Amino acid sequence: MYRQRAGETLASVIESLEVIASNLRYVGAEVPSLAIPEETADRTTGLCQAFLESVAEEDASARRLLAATQTNPDAIPLGAAEALEAMVSTLWKHFQEMHELITACGAEDARGMQTLCGLLHESAANMLNAFVRLRDDHTAVLLKEWADQRATS
Repeated sequence: MYRQRAGETLASVIESLEVIASNLRYVGAEVPSLAIPEETADRTTGLCQAFLESVAEEDASARRLLAATQTNPDAIPLGAAEALEAMVSTLWKHFQEMHELITACGAEDARGMQTLCGLLHESAANMLNAFVRLRDDHTAVLLKEWADQRATS
């Protein structure tokens, strides 16, 4: 995988972020129609909004890195590995918060809460698949940097 061009890897990161954002927007749009306590609705929409804001910031960062590859698609932009590592860490924190919410919703018997739990489970699965691809892309960047360093040593 590390033989993939840096520009292709960063484009893949952006695609993964778009999948995560799309699922967050979907959950946020569905929550108002659910018969759930207002406190839970507020917590869910707040979590989705904060997560979505982080995804937007990370998307902007990935797009800046991608733009830096336009002159040489094989070259890894300076700071790319560090930026992707921070991205993975930030996104993982949001996934942990979502897991806590899913756990809390799953403990409730009310039909609306079970619907919310199912919605969150489905969206979280989609987002985690995208996150794993993003994390793999981060690994690919690290491996390419390592291979490039070995080639110049």
